[in-house]
Amino acid sequence: MKFRRILTQNSLSKQLLLGLMISGLTTVGNIAAPVTSSPVPGPESAATWEYAIPPALPDMGTPSQGMLSVQAEDGKWGFIKLPERTQSFAANQALPYVIPPRFQPTEWYGKPTFLPGKRAVVSENGEDYILVDSSGNRHEVPFDLEETNIGFSHGLAIVQKTVKGERRYGAIDQDWNLVVPIRFSLLDDFTEDGMAWVTYPAGNGQWFWGVINRKGTLVQDLSPLGFGNVGFVGPTSLKNSFWVELKEGMAILDCGMNSATSHPIYFRIPPIYRGITNWVDGRALARTKTGTTVLINSSGEVLREVAVTPAIIGIGPNAFEGSLDFWGTFVIAETRRTADYWHIGRVFDLDGNDLLGTEVNLWTQNEYWTEELYAVQDVATKKWGFLDRAGKLRIPQNDEQENPPRFSEGVAAMEVNGKFGYIDHDGKEFIPFIFDGASDFSEGYAVVLVGDKYGLIRKKD
Repeated sequence: MKFRRILTQNSLSKQLLLGLMISGLTTVGNIAAPVTSSPVPGPESAATWEYAIPPALPDMGTPSQGMLSVQAEDGKWGFIKLPERTQSFAANQALPYVIPPRFQPTEWYGKPTFLPGKRAVVSENGEDYILVDSSGNRHEVPFDLEETNIGFSHGLAIVQKTVKGERRYGAIDQDWNLVVPIRFSLLDDFTEDGMAWVTYPAGNGQWFWGVINRKGTLVQDLSPLGFGNVGFVGPTSLKNSFWVELKEGMAILDCGMNSATSHPIYFRIPPIYRGITNWVDGRALARTKTGTTVLINSSGEVLREVAVTPAIIGIGPNAFEGSLDFWGTFVIAETRRTADYWHIGRVFDLDGNDLLGTEVNLWTQNEYWTEELYAVQDVATKKWGFLDRAGKLRIPQNDEQENPPRFSEGVAAMEVNGKFGYIDHDGKEFIPFIFDGASDFSEGYAVVLVGDKYGLIRKKD
C-alpha cells in the first residue's frame, strides 16, 4: 500500500484497451467548485480514536489477514499479529514478533504484506522471492513469484511462469492451489461469476480467444469471430456477460447460454452500437452509429435519449470520441485532453445539465467509488472532494493530497493544510488532522506517520 502519501494496492489488469469508448475503466480527477478551508470538526473527534502502537517505528506495512509488517531499526522487516482491541503497546515496548525481522522490501511487492490464505511473498536479500506462511515457514509454488504482484479478485489470483521463453498465465485459489493451468498468453481477472477471457497461440500464426471458467475450462470460443475482428474483450457487471468490440460495433456477449459441450456465440446485445458504457442497475449508455447517446436496458432496448455527447479528441485521421462514464443518475463525459495527456471532462445529468459547472480530471482506473461516494478533484486547485449517487458534491474539495482519497470502514484519510486526518460520510472531522501521513483503515486499523516515525491507530469502540 502506498502512503497517502497513502497506502493502496492495485491488482493487475491485463485488458487490451483498444476500444474507443469503454467506460467504467475511467475515474476522475480535477474540478473547480467552492472550496472550504477545512472539514467541520466532529463533536467528539478527540474521543474517537487511540494508538494501538505509538509512532516510534521506522515503517509499517498494510494491516492484512490479521498480520502487520513492521520495519526494525536495522531496516529489515518482520511480522506481528494485529493487536487485540483492548491491547496497546508503549513506545519503548518490544513488539511480539511472530516472524522476526529478516526480510527486505521488493520491487514488485514493496513492503511485505500478507495475502489471502495467510501467505506473504517476501525476500531475504531484496532480489529472490519466497512464499512464507504466518509462522514463517517457506512454501514452494509451481509458478514464478518475480514480476507477478499477486492480487486476488473474486477468490482467484493470476500467476505466471516463463515456458520456453514465453510468459504464460494461470490462476490460484486462496489456498494457493493452482486451479487454472499455466498455459494462456493472456488471462484477465476473474469476474464474480467465475469467468475470465483468455488468449493463446493456436499455431500457424493463429490465435485463440475465448472465455474460461474457474477451472480453466472453455465456456465460450471466440475464435469464429476472427482474431483481426476483435479489438477488446472485457467483463461487464451483467451476469455472465462480456463487452466484445468488433469491427461492426460494440456487442454484449452472454456466456451463460452455453453448455459444457457446445459454445455457440450468443449476443445479449448485437454489435449495433458504436460503444457501450459501464452498467448500473441493469442500464447503460450507448452511442448509436448516427452519433446520438441513448440509455438502454440489459436487452439493448432504448429507454430514452440522453443529451450528453462526448467531445471529439484530436484532429485529422487520428481523432476519436472521448469516453463516457455512466453512474445511474449522472454521466462523466470527456471533453478535452491537455498537452501532457491529462483527460478532462464534466459531470452531467441525463438531460445534459452541467452538475458542477466545472471540469474534472478523468483517470484510467475505476476504484474511486467507495462506500457510495465518488472522489473528484478540482482542476484549478487540485483538491479532492466527493460526489454522491445523485451527482451532487456532498463533500467539498478540501483534500490536498496527490492520490484520490477513498472511504474505508466509514472514514476517509484526507490532507488539509499539510496535515492528515479522517472525515466521515458527512465530511465532518472524525479523527483530527494531526498526522504527517495516514493510510486507509484495514481490518480496524490504520497506519499513521508522525514526523519520521510510524504508528498504528484504531477507532474507539
